[in-house]
Amino acid sequence: MNRPLDAPPDRIAVERERIDLLVQRDGIAAAMQWVERTMRIYRRAVLNRHHYASRDEYRRRFIRSYCAFKAWLASVASSSNPAGSSIGE
Repeated sequence: MNRPLDAPPDRIAVERERIDLLVQRDGIAAAMQWVERTMRIYRRAVLNRHHYASRDEYRRRFIRSYCAFKAWLASVASSSNPAGSSIGE
């Protein structure tokens, strides 16, 4: 990834790389479980005022990562459910 040293990382690209590694190493089902678990951890961390993730300098990063995970899950769900029926109903 080529970017200036002082530029913040693109959270979507960073998280996508992490997920791609997991998919290659462990498979799609394991990657989905990891993403769902990590989303829960990040959400709790941001909402916990005693966790560093709730601080202004980190909060946005955690939220962006959470959104990247959520978008990835949605893309996986839509690609594995081409008929458009609702997942989980």
